[in-house]
Amino acid sequence: MCGIIGVVERRDTQVTEEVLTKMRFALVHRGPDGHGLWIGANGRVGFGHARLAIIDLSPGGHQPMSTEDERYTITFNGEIYNYQALKKELESLGHSFQSSSDTEVLLAAYAEWGTSFLEKLNGMFAFAIWDEKEQTLFAARDRLGEKPFKYHINEDRIIFASELKSILTHPSVHREIDWQAVDLAFSMRYVPAPRTGFVGIEKLPPGHSLLYKDNKVTIEPYWSLKDYTTEDNTKSYDQWKHELRETFDDAVKLRMMSDVPIGAFLSGGLDSSSVVAAMSAHSPNPVRTYSVGFPNTTDSEHEYAKMVAERFGTEHTEIMIEPDVIKILPHLIHQYEEPFYDNSAVPTMAMSKITKQHVTVVLTGDGADELLGGYPNYWFYQYLHRYHKLPGVLTRMLAPAAARGLARILPKEKFKKMAYRAELLGHPLAQSYDDYYSI
Repeated sequence: MCGIIGVVERRDTQVTEEVLTKMRFALVHRGPDGHGLWIGANGRVGFGHARLAIIDLSPGGHQPMSTEDERYTITFNGEIYNYQALKKELESLGHSFQSSSDTEVLLAAYAEWGTSFLEKLNGMFAFAIWDEKEQTLFAARDRLGEKPFKYHINEDRIIFASELKSILTHPSVHREIDWQAVDLAFSMRYVPAPRTGFVGIEKLPPGHSLLYKDNKVTIEPYWSLKDYTTEDNTKSYDQWKHELRETFDDAVKLRMMSDVPIGAFLSGGLDSSSVVAAMSAHSPNPVRTYSVGFPNTTDSEHEYAKMVAERFGTEHTEIMIEPDVIKILPHLIHQYEEPFYDNSAVPTMAMSKITKQHVTVVLTGDGADELLGGYPNYWFYQYLHRYHKLPGVLTRMLAPAAARGLARILPKEKFKKMAYRAELLGHPLAQSYDDYYSI
């Protein structure tokens, strides 16, 4: 990840290098490989960047980056997975490139297609581009908000950065808790955009862009998940399986583009195992995998991770940690900035610190089990599928007997929960799920 910052003065005030430097320094942990500042010709616009070099490790990828005619300047965090295809298309239109970085491709794409170039991007990103001729600022965040973009806007200026701590270094920004955001955090277990937890500081929602032009700020969506909600019943189950496999495989392959060592977190679960399987198919060398465990406990993923590692011949490392939670918590708060309710953040942070000694980029799996139905549902529906095949007279006898037996051995609350689930999933309306999971 990289860190981006910027200030646009809306009046006659000048941007100072001192303020930009303080903002950038607050993000030094995001980019240890290079730092840069840029101030526009009129002194009213300034960008900064802290670089983590992934693609094009040469000085050619240094940021902030400007076009040869100095009309456009960008500060960019992320990776554009289809930048090579875009580069070929732009070269056919007469553009030439001085580096092999995706940042330069972004600049050329904006110069060629304007704001509509967002429709062409496949990647994770947060960036801001200044147009010196039109005196406009254009910023955008990727479709699902993988990369952060936070900002503060008042009558005098626009301030943006990858993280809150950077914006809070600006002398004009005051720290005031947004209690509505606190309420939302306790209610929803996260702070939904555009709130951040501080009054006056917001985050650009995923799939949105920000345009500053003629002293007006416009924020609007350029992509929505609702565009993909139309049901397609023209394909068979086998066709959908094939399409999912191809899409997933292509997504993993694109994310393996890197000029630095790359690895994967491997828990042995559905998601990370699938990622490692796809990586192994596209890597000429054994994939580096890492799993985490805790000493003196039976709750360890090492056994399953080891099975997957052996299956795909990875260069596997088992990491045993005893994290000092009290010591880690302040660092977690500092890094996450907003409420985070997943306690896996503690071992993940400890594991990442160790893994960083070996690789710079790590692919992880997260969410596949939820998207594809979870784990327990499969065996539950396998048994339910067999149960439905029994004669009706037998099921009417078995169900009450099973209920009485479970009531004796299970705690009351757990029995109620299981009985409710069995009643719900045993309903005729659940037959479609029965058919799906038992395939």
